[in-house]
Amino acid sequence: IAWNNTVLRNGQNNIIGTMSIGEDITERFAMDRMKGEFISVVSHELRTPLTAIHGGIKLLAKGLVPVGSEQGKQLLQLAAEHSQRLVRLVNDILELERLESGTSWLKKQPLNTQTLTGQVIDLFQLTAKQAGINLKVFDPGFEIMADGDRIHQVLTNLMDNAIKFSPADSTIWLTVESGESAPGGDKNTVLFTVRDQGRGIPPEKCAKIFERFIQVDSSDSREKGGTGLGLTICQNIVEQHGGFIGVKSTLGKGSCFYFTLPIN
Repeated sequence: IAWNNTVLRNGQNNIIGTMSIGEDITERFAMDRMKGEFISVVSHELRTPLTAIHGGIKLLAKGLVPVGSEQGKQLLQLAAEHSQRLVRLVNDILELERLESGTSWLKKQPLNTQTLTGQVIDLFQLTAKQAGINLKVFDPGFEIMADGDRIHQVLTNLMDNAIKFSPADSTIWLTVESGESAPGGDKNTVLFTVRDQGRGIPPEKCAKIFERFIQVDSSDSREKGGTGLGLTICQNIVEQHGGFIGVKSTLGKGSCFYFTLPIN
């Protein structure tokens, strides 16, 4: 509580008392703490790629490593990869800010779920084939009112994660069905699920996986190229549609990410 004290005076300017006003700043305090934590994490996430880029370019610029040498090519490749990581991180931060500030408006329109799932499967078919992963889709087709680009973004993120963390010779299922089968769902919603046979997520991480910068493994951002913001963005998009997103997972057996959307 923040207290503001004021001296009270009468018409003759004599002190006759005081007035104290207490303001509940719990929410402001929590926001300041979250802002501090966010800046701390972002600084850490930026420092790693910037250090790699700076170090590599410095060696090349000073001629300590010839640009045309094998090591020089490796340094350039490393700088390029970390530059892409920086771009993804900045884009995700800006995207999340637009979603949370309400400046990113949904453009809902009638669409068939088969259109979305078909586009997503086509997008990842080659990537999955190269990784030795089989993609299966089940979608009888539901007519819904939604922002197609945003839901495509959600499905793309979930499929991309599933492929990244799935071993060769495994299967990923993308399904759409009536929301009646979802936890707390009803017939006026549709349920999207992306299920894989990957490494799974520890129970303590499942409860936090949609928070900013949460990774199942701290090395994932370096090895897999993620920013730790994708699932947070997915959650914002789904909730803006009036839906719910969640995950079920078993270590060593795989994960199932699911979300519901109202039909209208």
